[in-house]
Amino acid sequence: MPDQEVAYLQHKAVVWFRVGTDRYAQPMVAQPVQLDVRWNEKLHEVLDAHGNVIQADVEVVLDRPVPVGSMMWNGTLDILPADTLTPPSDVRQVIGYNATSDLKGRAIYRTASLMRWKDALPQVQPAT
Repeated sequence: MPDQEVAYLQHKAVVWFRVGTDRYAQPMVAQPVQLDVRWNEKLHEVLDAHGNVIQADVEVVLDRPVPVGSMMWNGTLDILPADTLTPPSDVRQVIGYNATSDLKGRAIYRTASLMRWKDALPQVQPAT
């Protein structure tokens, strides 16, 4: 039986993991990967790295770490538009990440806070 922290990941999401920045300090992301998640549309506030309060509109429960700055879309890889440089209109950016272990340190409850992304996807690293 899976741990309670990851037992109810019933939705699918496509994630472009952040892998670094380019020479113009813009984020670079990896090729898209599909994950099992629990996608919760809810408004909440998140503190960024500088201590500023940011309004997030989605909270996602995950089974693995996702770096801040990664991009996420509620859907599956097979329905992702072929032109991945023009993202779907509802792509979101990870602006907060939290990992909490259980009392015995066996399982980790991971959440990411997302906000809407209005620009084109960051530069995608070529597949190796």
